[in-house]
Amino acid sequence: MLKNSKNLKRILSIVLTLVMVLTMLPVTSMQVLAISDTVTVKAHFVNSDGWGNVHMYAWEGEGTTLNGSWPGNSVSKDRAGYYTCEITKNASSDLKFIYNNNSGTQTADLSVPASKLAAETDGVLDVWVYKDGSIKYLAPSGGPTQNGKEVTFSYTSTTANSVYLAGTMNGWNTTANQMTKSGNTFTCTLELEPGLYEYKFVVNGSTWVTDSACSNVPSGMNSVYVVEGFLDKALSYKKGSDIKLPSALTYVTAAGETTKAVTWSSSTEGVTVEGTTVTIADTFADKEFDLTATTDDSKTVTVNVQLYEPETNEAGEEIVTLKIHYTRADGNYEDWNVWAWCNDFAKQFDLVETSDGYIATIEVPLSVTSVSYKVRKGDWKEQEGERIINLSNVVSGEVHSYADSNGSTRTDMDEAILGTKVVDVEFDRDTNEIIVSSSGIIPDAANAFTVADLYDYSYSTINYTLAEQTGTKCVLSIDEAVKAKNMTTAQALCQSYRVTYGGNKFLARFPNVYNTDEFKDAFTYTGDDLGATYTPEKTTFKLWAPTALRVNLKIYDHGSAAEDEAGKWPLQTSDATKDETGVWTFEVEGDLKNKYYTYLVEVNGKVNEVCDPYARTTGANGKRAMVVDLDDTDPEGWENDKSPNAGMSYTDAIIYELHVRDLSIDEESGVRDEWKGKFLGLTETGTKNSEGISTGLDHMKDLGITHVHLLPSYDFGSIDETMTEQEKAANPDKQFNWGYDPVNYNVPEGSYSTNPYDGNVRVTEMKKMVQTLHQNNINVIMDVVYNHVYNAGDFCFNNTVPNYFSRTNADGSYSNGSGCGNDTASERVMVRKYIVDSVKYWADEYHIDGFRFDLVGLLDAETINKVVYEVHKTHPNVIFYGEGWTMGTAVEPSNTIMATQQNASHTPNFAYFSDTFRDFIKGKNDETSWGFIQGATEGDPTGTLMNCFTANTSWIQNPTQVINYASCHDNYTLKDKINATTKNQSEANRIKMNNLAASMYMLAEGIPLIHAGEEMLRTKVDNQGNIIHNSYNVPDYVNSLKWGDLSSTDYQNVRDYYKGLIEFRKNHAALRLTTKTEVNSNVESIYVDDDTVMFKINVKE
Repeated sequence: MLKNSKNLKRILSIVLTLVMVLTMLPVTSMQVLAISDTVTVKAHFVNSDGWGNVHMYAWEGEGTTLNGSWPGNSVSKDRAGYYTCEITKNASSDLKFIYNNNSGTQTADLSVPASKLAAETDGVLDVWVYKDGSIKYLAPSGGPTQNGKEVTFSYTSTTANSVYLAGTMNGWNTTANQMTKSGNTFTCTLELEPGLYEYKFVVNGSTWVTDSACSNVPSGMNSVYVVEGFLDKALSYKKGSDIKLPSALTYVTAAGETTKAVTWSSSTEGVTVEGTTVTIADTFADKEFDLTATTDDSKTVTVNVQLYEPETNEAGEEIVTLKIHYTRADGNYEDWNVWAWCNDFAKQFDLVETSDGYIATIEVPLSVTSVSYKVRKGDWKEQEGERIINLSNVVSGEVHSYADSNGSTRTDMDEAILGTKVVDVEFDRDTNEIIVSSSGIIPDAANAFTVADLYDYSYSTINYTLAEQTGTKCVLSIDEAVKAKNMTTAQALCQSYRVTYGGNKFLARFPNVYNTDEFKDAFTYTGDDLGATYTPEKTTFKLWAPTALRVNLKIYDHGSAAEDEAGKWPLQTSDATKDETGVWTFEVEGDLKNKYYTYLVEVNGKVNEVCDPYARTTGANGKRAMVVDLDDTDPEGWENDKSPNAGMSYTDAIIYELHVRDLSIDEESGVRDEWKGKFLGLTETGTKNSEGISTGLDHMKDLGITHVHLLPSYDFGSIDETMTEQEKAANPDKQFNWGYDPVNYNVPEGSYSTNPYDGNVRVTEMKKMVQTLHQNNINVIMDVVYNHVYNAGDFCFNNTVPNYFSRTNADGSYSNGSGCGNDTASERVMVRKYIVDSVKYWADEYHIDGFRFDLVGLLDAETINKVVYEVHKTHPNVIFYGEGWTMGTAVEPSNTIMATQQNASHTPNFAYFSDTFRDFIKGKNDETSWGFIQGATEGDPTGTLMNCFTANTSWIQNPTQVINYASCHDNYTLKDKINATTKNQSEANRIKMNNLAASMYMLAEGIPLIHAGEEMLRTKVDNQGNIIHNSYNVPDYVNSLKWGDLSSTDYQNVRDYYKGLIEFRKNHAALRLTTKTEVNSNVESIYVDDDTVMFKINVKE
């Protein structure tokens, strides 16, 4: 029987009914297209709330997506001030779409009816969208009056005493711009640059009023006015380069951007213009001059032209310098730094104290169009929000970004040279055209670019024709001879182009090439010998790199650059063969055992030195793979090592979730110092705390668990394995991480070994740990993180086959459903093979008995089923489970079935964590909400309890598919959650709540999981008494298991209670049913009284 700790105050009489409703969909007649079969809808979004990220997701019918998976296209602010997204579709059905910020905020569902689409005469329909979900088919109009740059705002009232203008032009300051009264009319005239402005009138100091003269804007929304004018009023050219002027300039109206043809003239002595060509006399010494541009309708604009010398780095590459100025309100800058990323890098930049404050300096390649950054403390102990710096029109100089701890940001371009540069290059395989997008209009575009064929070993220049130039977009058609070559060979799938403009090189993007059937058919390798295959006579190296131009092999004596001997260069060989599936093979004669190696991969115009994705072990920090004789790494008796609990069902497992370092690092662990925090720390028996109470391995064995679940133990990136003992002592906060940042998937973590420099040691010691646990009747589960990598841009697989391992959005940026910067493209054939091969390798080589998949909802169900099937062929007792949360990711096709809770029926041999039961037991993951153990009565506690206790929630097919738990490494420990939510309760009552929680998930149908230390009231509190709910990188003193606590009788009693629950569960098969049929036939819930539910289980033992 289970009792809520507070009376429910109502009769608990529950009737569970399953209702299936079949609904007949209405039949609609087909729309007859009047004018156009297809229409391009240009949706102009007014971003009134200033979302930092704007996305547009579009679909038709009952959910057929038009632009990939949620959140849809990333949309940038155009030069008119709108966030404009174009969707082309058949006009026979309604267009439905949502603007959103990919963080939970979105407009209502928006719809453009098919009748409106079909009525378009020119195939293009402009719509204006507002945050309240309104759609207008006309641009904002009316409101202020404009004379050149002067804009006059007017407000008429017979009762107003004072009126101020507030809007985006003054940061919504309510006192910055007072309006002048004349009669009953208040006016204010400002000089404004072209673009969109939102505004309201502040009347009598407190009343906000919209402009009644402003038309085509939804009622209640901010008034909108677009200042008309030219945007291209400054041009920049490198000193000494030819100056070709654009024949048209961008002009802004309320309807958006347009272009106007112009003629040029000069009144500056020494500067003459003929057509679009500028000639500068040798006597002209200034760095800038003005020109006049005149349109056909007699509009004129003065354009400033700057002549600059580009800034370069040590390698001679042109750069832009970004300086981030950071101010903290508390004045404490210790351990604060900047993490910045773009499509070229992702790394930390230190804040350096200067006379101008604390500044992080970043050299950004000229090709980069935007940089994102977060200010953080240490390695993400604390972090501020994302800030984005737009560099799309910066061609040289310095950009200053000012940020403070209150969240404000200001960008200063005064020291930057602004001009036109390429912001994106995309290759369309269907049309064999290159689409170049730029920040301004490219003058003389027919001759402005150089295009190189990167599949040609000579990087030869190829001819192109300017097929189209529309504003800032140029379409380049490739020479017919090149097209014929490319489109008749399999190598066309690997084809890449490099476009050079203004001396800077830009690689063309190839959307969706990896997901095509042609690529799969041409480049799928099915062999099981990727990586290094060692024999004493020779070693064979195989690397899958179908898009590479060349691959070389480098062989080293040591595993890290710091160990290399001065003047001794590695062996480098280019004697490789490449088969038709893209596998490069090297055969090197002689005994290479214990040598280290990397590959030099030349791809997309770059040469990357990469670690082997199939590395079995590495040197320190995982930079170089090692040629290893795996037989030499086996501990004595390894050939006889077997799973100690063969024949178990999933529901027979009692899982203990543990971090390798946590078990032994505490001073009271009794583990020898040299093994503390290591794999070997789990092998020592006979350990005790200062009061003689058993710790470590003996504690786990005595508790009675069947499986230990180890947090990530593969090679991860957040810990420097080369830190000296002195560095460790000085930096205790840099030695711990949960490890959810994969670098080398098939390599044990070096910081858990006693010698990270020798690749053999980590392998042997991990095997010894597994063997010892098996000898003590404990199976080993490995936590695996195949859903993302530490750094997608640096990941070995992505640097071998660019961006193949990670999903990308339509604009080429990495999909980020994981929240870790990237998502793994498990649906791609060779990524799926890699994951399957990796899991099989751990089961085969390390005798791993189970796998817990982190964020498995980001992986597709087919991959998970393939993993389970292949492993179960040789290891039928291995168990699989993971986090099946539904998460947005750019998977293709968008209807791919993902491995989520809700799709559990598609992965029958895979279990998922039950957040429903977890939250029901103790409340959600915060410091306020209650669950059953604290006495919550909201909702239907009895119904939820009965469903969870009988493994009968909606998505569960059988009890073998659900992990029941009250706490895990994520979020609050169970005791911390209880402490935070029951501050007025006695410690004795809190312990009762803790034990009640344990009894609920330990006695329920399904698979129980215990967070290590929960059985001794584990807490994670820092030196200031703060509860640390996300302890992934805080020091050992917070994370370690406090073995000294077991000297207390109270803690011993809790441990014994858990031990008793485990023994009880083991002794009663009725608690370990494996099918829903068994549960429904044999488990009965019975109402006893107002606060008691009894479960009667009628199963023979």
